Amino acid sequence: MTDQQRIQRAVRAGRYVFTDHAVEEAQADNLRFSDIVGILLQGEIDSVYTDDPRGERYVVFAAMAYW
Repeated sequence: MTDQQRIQRAVRAGRYVFTDHAVEEAQADNLRFSDIVGILLQGEIDSVYTDDPRGERYVVFAAMAYW
């Protein structure tokens, strides 16, 4: 299973939390939590940061359309 598949499986199962920092950043960028969940489910891993003492971090990218 790829990292992306593992992330998507966790999101589908509801095994995720939004940190206070994530909430602040989402609000600053006018993102809804449903937007973030959609990005995690439909997007692609853009990069992986392995040097964080808290564990690996992923940047997930997805194009979004607003109408």
